[in-house]
Amino acid sequence: MNPLAALFPKTLRSRLFMAFVLIILLPFSVLNMYNFMSVENILEEQVSDQSHDQFENMSHTLQNFISRAFQTFVLLDQDDQVKDILVDPDKRSILENKDAVERKFFSINNTFFITTPYVYYTLLDLKSSVYSSYPPSQALYYEQVMRHSTFQELLDQREDLVWKTTANDFVSRELTKSNQFLSLFAKLRNHQNEPYGLMQVSIDITALLQSMVYQEKDGQQYFILDQEGRVVSQTVEGVMLTDAVLKQIRSDQARSYFIDSDSGSFVSYSEIPSFDWTIVRQVPQAVVYADIDQLKQKYYVMFGMLILAFIIMTLIIASTITRPLYTLQHKMKNVVKKQFKVKISEDDYRGEMLMLTQSFNQMLDDIHGLMEQNKQEVRQREAVRFQMLISQMNPHYLLNTLNIVKWSALRHQAQDIADICVSLGKLLETSLNVEVDLIHLKDELELVEAFVHIHQYKQGRSVIVRYDYDETLQYALIPKLSIQPLVENAFIHGLTLLPETESAQVTVRVRNNNQQLMVEIEDNGVGLNAGNEQPRSRKRRGIGLQNLQERLDLLFRSQGQFHMASRPGQTIVCFTIPLLMSKPYTEGGMMDVEGFDRGR
Repeated sequence: MNPLAALFPKTLRSRLFMAFVLIILLPFSVLNMYNFMSVENILEEQVSDQSHDQFENMSHTLQNFISRAFQTFVLLDQDDQVKDILVDPDKRSILENKDAVERKFFSINNTFFITTPYVYYTLLDLKSSVYSSYPPSQALYYEQVMRHSTFQELLDQREDLVWKTTANDFVSRELTKSNQFLSLFAKLRNHQNEPYGLMQVSIDITALLQSMVYQEKDGQQYFILDQEGRVVSQTVEGVMLTDAVLKQIRSDQARSYFIDSDSGSFVSYSEIPSFDWTIVRQVPQAVVYADIDQLKQKYYVMFGMLILAFIIMTLIIASTITRPLYTLQHKMKNVVKKQFKVKISEDDYRGEMLMLTQSFNQMLDDIHGLMEQNKQEVRQREAVRFQMLISQMNPHYLLNTLNIVKWSALRHQAQDIADICVSLGKLLETSLNVEVDLIHLKDELELVEAFVHIHQYKQGRSVIVRYDYDETLQYALIPKLSIQPLVENAFIHGLTLLPETESAQVTVRVRNNNQQLMVEIEDNGVGLNAGNEQPRSRKRRGIGLQNLQERLDLLFRSQGQFHMASRPGQTIVCFTIPLLMSKPYTEGGMMDVEGFDRGR
């Protein structure tokens, strides 16, 4: 048995339910899942596009802010008062110098950063003074500030400017909670290109970043990464990007997005070309898909209710269909036990089930009638068989007697009598073989020759018999004693009345007519009408033609055709049957059978 067959339900109700699931429920569910996935992909694209637009605005704002910060450095570098204080701090008192520098810082902040005061200045001369635009987290000592590694690099190297990401070393924690700053370290030179001071312009990137994004309590986080993948700034302190996210960002620096399955977040990022930085936005998937998740929830609730309703309706419909079938099945089991006398009430059903019930009852009536008819036919066949067995006794006795006559004639050298006995024996032997209905065409033609031999001897008149057929048809199957009665009919009703002066002729034609075997017997006798008008020499009416018609109907049904046409001087009798070929055994004992194939 096929192992897959065990997976399929056996009952009609289960099959109907399975068909509902496979044809309606499953495709509909897959289609809706596909639609939701398509909507999610579109939503991801939209979020990515929105993030990109936001990143471009943030990048533009950041670049403008840094550019303004650099402009303030240029202003301070070109300010004569600041230069005079740094070159010769002893001209004034320490307080006067501090007050003058702080006013300069205040003026710059009010000019450039009045709305976003996220820039902090630290100014040093090369002697012992340090100035700041912010209240420090602790007292600033010149030696402490000068020990900063970047200041030492500026003094030791030729570069005058360097941007670096630094920690919050000096700014008071009351001003900012940020730990990371973007700082411009600069060396101030006079006209003789000699250094006279140092400056640090620190930009609070984190505060600036937080001011550029509308931060809601939805778990969104922004990061700025440098070219090495280190976090320069972030909107939420203490949150770190995973190594997998950093690796994905480094592998594709172009604008893109992806889903981080570990953190369950939607990550989008874009480059800031001016600084070789990357802005990263990380949003929980629950936030991105919040609306669609609510839609999914509502849809699945409604879909579940519809599925439940469909299942109940399917079971009801299936029960409506299968209940009468179960009744019909139960009745069919009792059919044989009750000898086909079972009936189903037709009052309980309507529509197709009523038609099925009526058909079942009608089938039982027809079967019961056929059984009665079959019983009668069996009794008739038994009676016919009995009569046939009785009737075979005398012909067998005659055949044995005929064989004795043949040998007696041979002993007395009466060859003509012996030949007649042989011909008559062939006819009797063929008629006695009731087990065979179809014989080869060549065997049937031998029976015709035997009859012709006997009849010519009896009448004492020579009749020319011609055989016109293709040799390939000699093994065509034909009903036994089908051509011989027609030739006999031609002899008796046509040729016996022909004047002695005229030549009596009979032509037997066999053709393959479009896979149909056509047999024609033509004679040049007086015709059927003239032959029927003559007094009959036999006491009983001939039954050869009628017998042949009945046998053709029994053997071939509508495929066997019989026709007759007659006029003075010509009579043609024709019958057509399907062309069936059967080759005999070969000499080696192997059967070469093409048997019963049409068209051979």
